[in-house]
Amino acid sequence: MQISVITVTFNAASTLESCIESVLRLKREDVEFVVIDGGSKDGTLGILERYHNAIDVLVSEPDKGIYDAMNKGLERASGDYVLFLGADDLLLHFPRLELSQEPDLVLGDVDCGNWTFRHLRPEAALRARMRHRNGIHPQGTFYRKTEIRYCLDYRYSADYLFNVKHLDHAAKVTYCDAAISRFCTQGASAGWAAKREAITIATRRFGRREGLRSLGYHLGSHFLNWLRKHHNS
Repeated sequence: MQISVITVTFNAASTLESCIESVLRLKREDVEFVVIDGGSKDGTLGILERYHNAIDVLVSEPDKGIYDAMNKGLERASGDYVLFLGADDLLLHFPRLELSQEPDLVLGDVDCGNWTFRHLRPEAALRARMRHRNGIHPQGTFYRKTEIRYCLDYRYSADYLFNVKHLDHAAKVTYCDAAISRFCTQGASAGWAAKREAITIATRRFGRREGLRSLGYHLGSHFLNWLRKHHNS
């Protein structure tokens, strides 16, 4: 069984070295490290050059955004399972015991700093949640490699549709009681544009009723985030 860790980068010099070091601390012969760079203009390429002997697949070229880069990673990865690790994230654990059971998905925890993301259990509850919101965290998920790719029609929430498709095709889902990664919570995926795309995906995939549930959830989430921001300011 082989595992591919896929990291996409673009002008990530301030965080990339820590990310790479976290992978190398846990890397064995069963781990392939794939880095897809979007043609960085800062010091990213210099860092990648210093670590080129430890990176199994390295590509640096312009792309059409993060999901295009992740698709490039999937095309080049040779592992039986893939994990997406952001250039500003840290790898903490490989769930080799759970992967040895050959599931279609392994879902682990994600350290988000002040809180821990845990995938909803039982599996039926997770499947129900996925009909109106994304309940699968990529940095805590090992996907069995398939032909499923990210849809480039979505700029911010293609991971939601990607996860829905993987869960639809998953005959066996395994949970891991450990933090897979430490995740940086800042980014475009936290904004309203991402929520709007998620509502569209829920509506198109599951119908108007689930789309309305998605709208209600994301409006509530957006309002709570606004309150927290103004309370702390």
